[in-house]
Amino acid sequence: MGLMILETTVDFVPHVSGDGAAAARLRPDTVLGAVAQVAEILSSGQPWGQAIGEALRVLGLATGVSRVNLFEVARGPAGQWLAGLRHAWCAEGVAPQIGLPELQNIDLAAEGYARWIERLKAGAAVVGDVEDLPPAEQPPLALHGTRSLLVAPVFAGERWWGFLGFDACAAPRSWAQVEVDVLHIAARIIGGAIHHQEHETLLRMSQKMEALGRLAGGIAHDFNNLLFVVSAELEGLRLGLEARGPLEPAQAESFDLLAQVLEQSSGFNRRLLEFSRNREGRPVRTTLGAVLGQAARVLRQAAGPTVRLVLPALAADPPVVVDPVQVEQVLLNLVVNARDAMPRGGVLTLAIEAPAPGEAEAAADGVGGGAWARLRVTDTGEGIPAAVIDRIFEPFFTTKSATNGTGLGLSTSFSILQAAGGCIRVSSAPGVGTTFRVYLPVAPG
Repeated sequence: MGLMILETTVDFVPHVSGDGAAAARLRPDTVLGAVAQVAEILSSGQPWGQAIGEALRVLGLATGVSRVNLFEVARGPAGQWLAGLRHAWCAEGVAPQIGLPELQNIDLAAEGYARWIERLKAGAAVVGDVEDLPPAEQPPLALHGTRSLLVAPVFAGERWWGFLGFDACAAPRSWAQVEVDVLHIAARIIGGAIHHQEHETLLRMSQKMEALGRLAGGIAHDFNNLLFVVSAELEGLRLGLEARGPLEPAQAESFDLLAQVLEQSSGFNRRLLEFSRNREGRPVRTTLGAVLGQAARVLRQAAGPTVRLVLPALAADPPVVVDPVQVEQVLLNLVVNARDAMPRGGVLTLAIEAPAPGEAEAAADGVGGGAWARLRVTDTGEGIPAAVIDRIFEPFFTTKSATNGTGLGLSTSFSILQAAGGCIRVSSAPGVGTTFRVYLPVAPG
């Protein structure tokens, strides 16, 4: 059968297959009705991740296939495209694939699907019988019993999010062009639901950060006043005792301990104040490369001996107007965060980029028009669980132990970049690693 390009027009010719006699009698309007039902399901108001199971079931029954799989793609540490099965439906009597480890972190190009990457990124579908596909693509599909397939790209806004796959396993199945087009629409509806929820999450995060900032500022000012009173009283008590004679060793040790606790409390309070303020700092015209070069020695020390820190060669990256000290603090927070995510060591790569206007990834990150400088910070660590990734920029939220973090590092970085007119975004794949993307507007002129 070969591959069918989306622009090609073919007549609807049902194909009798072992996926059920009903599949042979399917009409295009059956699939169209299913897509309309999917749109209704995904617009019901519940999170798309909870609604997608029913949506895949509706599509699977309407098309008469054996499996419907939704894969998410992400960039790996070396820039490769990795795919993982996130949601799936399978017909009765068909073994589910959702728990198979070999369907997580698939290096698409290495597994023979480089052609798929180009087609799907370009918005085209992959359709055909497995035996008619290029030889490199056949073995993994045949291993899972796939005889025919239709794969449609899923875009969240302008970003290639993943792909929606329909597998016929009992026998080959032909696909009418109208079915290809309609299921392509279904993939777009799913991508639209994902994109809408991502933007709602960013809006809620911004509102939450603003409210928490005001709360943190009030707490910090009151706490600072208490610290001042306690510190003054402690100093007066120590001077009074010393006036009567030398302090006993136990007394001196107690005073030193209390002074140390006050200093630690004062440092924590300073971080609270930094988070709550607008953080305009002392901006100057510089570049991310220049700031990175200045901070390189400290960052290597912070990364520790088991993490290989890869820094970009200093280049003529676009100028930005920022407080270099604050940006260094952001860099340090990200490096320490990555180090803690790689307790057995790994690779941490920093890269400076200048995304082109309208570039898909920047658009998906919610970055508006204009020129931007982007710093990409990628580690090979444990990754961030999906259940907490939306909370990592919240103040005081941390998955670390009480002795290893205050939960203010990433929230302070978020505040610094927001005040500088920039932003920070994150994507992560458990077991593969995490990428933070820092955006700063390019300085005019």
